[in-house]
Amino acid sequence: MIGNDWDLALKDEFEKDYFLKIRDFVAEEYRTKTIYPPYDEIFNAFKFTPLSSVKVVILGQDPYHEEGQAHGLAFSTPQGRPIPRSLRNIFKEIS
Repeated sequence: MIGNDWDLALKDEFEKDYFLKIRDFVAEEYRTKTIYPPYDEIFNAFKFTPLSSVKVVILGQDPYHEEGQAHGLAFSTPQGRPIPRSLRNIFKEIS
C-alpha cells in the first residue's frame, strides 16, 4: 500500500475492520467529491520516509485546499506551485 517498510509494520492494521471501513469511506468520498491531495498522494509522508529512518511521528493535516497545492505533506506544496501565505509565514518565522 505504501511501498516500503511501513507496509510490514502496518500490515495488521490495514486488515482490521475499522481500517477497511475508513478505506472504503475515503474511496467513496474521492469518487463523489473533490478531495485534496490526490488519492495516490495520501500517504506521501510515509512513502518518502521509510519507518527505519523515523525517530518520531507528528500527525497533522495537509492544510491546503486549492487544486495543485496539497500533495500529502503538511505545510508543503509541490515544486513550482506558488507558496501559500501560511507557508510563507512559516518560512518568515524560521528565518
